Amino acid sequence: MTFRFLPLLAFFAALVTSGSGASLPAASAVAWAEEGYGYAYNVKTIEEAERLALESCRKNGCSNNIRILTSSPGEGHAALAVDGSIMGAAVGFPDPNSARERAVQECLNNGGKFPRVILTWYDRGY
Repeated sequence: MTFRFLPLLAFFAALVTSGSGASLPAASAVAWAEEGYGYAYNVKTIEEAERLALESCRKNGCSNNIRILTSSPGEGHAALAVDGSIMGAAVGFPDPNSARERAVQECLNNGGKFPRVILTWYDRGY
């Protein structure tokens, strides 16, 4: 009876251990406008991430001067920090603390005085 499941177990073991050791595609991007922001993650390419981030920003009510704040081609931690309509973003960082710290610093660099982190995620690939 247990032998019946061996092919299935072998398949899942091969799936888990297969690959060249390279990380999976995990592009992220953050778009911003004075009216709001949008983001995308866990997609194959930076181009796709940026396109989806811009679309997300438009869906969130952005219409004027939308721009990409940051993007990354690989997996990693990400964070968004804001102070009113001023934003800082970080994507593709090795740990959550460094992503938060960079997002806060970017918000300060953009003119923020008291930034707070409003969103974090980990893009591990799909």
